[in-house]
Amino acid sequence: MKVFKKVLSISVDVILVGFIILLIYIQVSMMTSKGNNYGVPRAFGKSFLYVASESMDDPDNPNGIHKGSGIIIDQCSVSDLTPSTPIKNEKGEIIDYDKSTGDVVTFYYVTSSYSIVDTHRLVEIIDNGGGSYTMKTMGDNPEAHKKFITETWDSKYLIGKEVYHSDALGSFLAISSSDAASKAGGVAWFFPVAILVPALILTAMYVYDPIKNYIKESKKRKQMIEEAIDKAGIDRNDEKAVELFRMKEEMRLDYIEEYEANKAKYRKELEKAKERAKKEARKEISKGEK
Repeated sequence: MKVFKKVLSISVDVILVGFIILLIYIQVSMMTSKGNNYGVPRAFGKSFLYVASESMDDPDNPNGIHKGSGIIIDQCSVSDLTPSTPIKNEKGEIIDYDKSTGDVVTFYYVTSSYSIVDTHRLVEIIDNGGGSYTMKTMGDNPEAHKKFITETWDSKYLIGKEVYHSDALGSFLAISSSDAASKAGGVAWFFPVAILVPALILTAMYVYDPIKNYIKESKKRKQMIEEAIDKAGIDRNDEKAVELFRMKEEMRLDYIEEYEANKAKYRKELEKAKERAKKEARKEISKGEK
């Protein structure tokens, strides 16, 4: 039973420490990656973004990217992207794009008056030659959808393409990312709490046993002293005699504990000395054989 408890305790320690290290790694990765990823946090090669607008919220699509959703973005190159299928009129002119096709991409959108990280559906890739591309995107929301013709940007601002989105992920980002929390009007409390709680549990586990043993030993020691007083036949009504005997018994027990502790210490040192002597003897034998 003791072995099982020890194994269980070590397993819990390893899990909690591993969990804390993982959370710290994710937090640090997300914070440090924003500098070279246009402010979008990244961890394990994935970027995470909280959607703060309704430009991709199509009322006709129940699986649309709603305001408050969270999205996961994969890094990619232009060659990995597929534009939306164009819809043409009888004259062969493009009048719209099929919103059920094409990759949804995240990019850094820069204009003369502002810059913003945006996520829209890719509708066209224009090859400018020399490895330079201009991208056209549109929002799935009908209002944003109408403005797709004027929205172009350089492919160097491509962050990646959306591979997953959900409202649940958005709710999680709203409590775990400071940027998302700011947009959602909340506080990013998840990582501090998630790191602090296991740390407190570990601390409590390591503090609990020593305190428990101390209380147990103190209780046992007190009981031994009281039994010694009764065995010595000291009158309990004589408070001075009882207190004096109790002090003597405390000193005797302290001496015994110190003696046992030193004996254990010397025993360990003796064992180490024996091991060193054996190693030296094996070395000498090995030299003699050579």
